[in-house]
Amino acid sequence: MDPGGKVIRRYSSSDTIPGPDPTLNSDEYNKICQRNTNAPHCSVPLYWAAPNFALSSRAGMHRFSWDMRFDPIDSTSKSEGGAVPHRTYIVTTTPWAPPGAYTVRLEVDGKIYTQPLKLVLDPRVKTPASAMAQVASLSREMYDGAVALRSAYVTARAMSDRLTSAGDAALKSQIDSIAPAPTRGARPGFGQRQAPSGAPTLESVRAEMMAAAMAMQGADVAPTARQVDAVTKARAQYKDVMARWNALAAKRGSQ
Repeated sequence: MDPGGKVIRRYSSSDTIPGPDPTLNSDEYNKICQRNTNAPHCSVPLYWAAPNFALSSRAGMHRFSWDMRFDPIDSTSKSEGGAVPHRTYIVTTTPWAPPGAYTVRLEVDGKIYTQPLKLVLDPRVKTPASAMAQVASLSREMYDGAVALRSAYVTARAMSDRLTSAGDAALKSQIDSIAPAPTRGARPGFGQRQAPSGAPTLESVRAEMMAAAMAMQGADVAPTARQVDAVTKARAQYKDVMARWNALAAKRGSQ
């Protein structure tokens, strides 16, 4: 958690471990790659893959590492980190947590245990603290916006699916225009950067916000003018598309 008590990254012993494990059963996993070339690890040799892992609930000492990134957003791409045989882990495409004080919280059997954790900037980095603070602030703004947009999209799709009567056709069409159904077999990524009609959608704006955030993650330097412009554009699109969505949600609620 960050100093404000907001969860940055969550792990649970109930997390689903995908199977089969490409490391332990490459023949079976290769069948998955033949059916879906966009599946994790399928773009690299399967012997690169690290074993799947999850937080254990067994008694005793366990080593578990945090990759220092924010929680993944559903439907956002993941990539292979590095190219080390049997040690290549899937990397979440989300911003880095900025340097600062954090709290690790462990909850088990109804009890909560906490420990402080401090992230420190690489001492070789000479970028002014004000510039790094700007990167952190803009990245967090874009990430939080993308999280909100994804939540709105899921809600919109569920709402659309419930609109089945002839009298709901007009509203359903409006919802589908701002939250189109996902394209089957589409490659995972930041999302669709532009709707076919050119009008921003919940998912296309989410993609713009994530792209703006991730463009600032490659180096510990001040954001460029182009990156700041991308944030400004994404911020304006976010306000517009969320206003449109909130109006539709209110219309549905009044019926």
